Amino acid sequence: EIKNYKNYWQSFVPNNDSERFQKWLFAILSVHSTYESNVRGYKALKDWTQWFNKWDVLTQKLIDSRIGLHNNRTRYIKDFALDYWSNPSNFQKAKNETWKECRNRLVKRITGLGFAKVSFAFEMIAPLEVELACIDTHIYQAYGLDQTRDSSLGKDLETHWVQMSKLWNCPPA
Repeated sequence: EIKNYKNYWQSFVPNNDSERFQKWLFAILSVHSTYESNVRGYKALKDWTQWFNKWDVLTQKLIDSRIGLHNNRTRYIKDFALDYWSNPSNFQKAKNETWKECRNRLVKRITGLGFAKVSFAFEMIAPLEVELACIDTHIYQAYGLDQTRDSSLGKDLETHWVQMSKLWNCPPA
């Protein structure tokens, strides 16, 4: 089962900066969004060449997708897109840093994304290598916890999740 899982996810690994940008975009759109809304928003924006440097077009695509929070999403996506395309390698793990160090660096850099969503982006970008976990409400619930009440446990949950994944030779994603 784990072998099938690894083969499946390996087929989604991005091969270039544009595909990596799309994974980041999906993660940004997932903030305060249902899966269905996230997919709708992503489908509207995945061809980023249609809206990059045309911020009114970006805003209208967000409005038309009905994903919600279009003012914040426009700002976050615009800021991210300009930063990303100025140097895409800034959004990759450096050889001299751990996954956590990379994630923490990017949390400080990317407006609108916290630990969970930056981890989520890396789960999509490097699903078989990443040593992070998107500790969101679903993971809190799997541990029998409430994200609002138990948010201080997030980093401990991630550590446990990653350790258990290693024990089972299964990627955390």
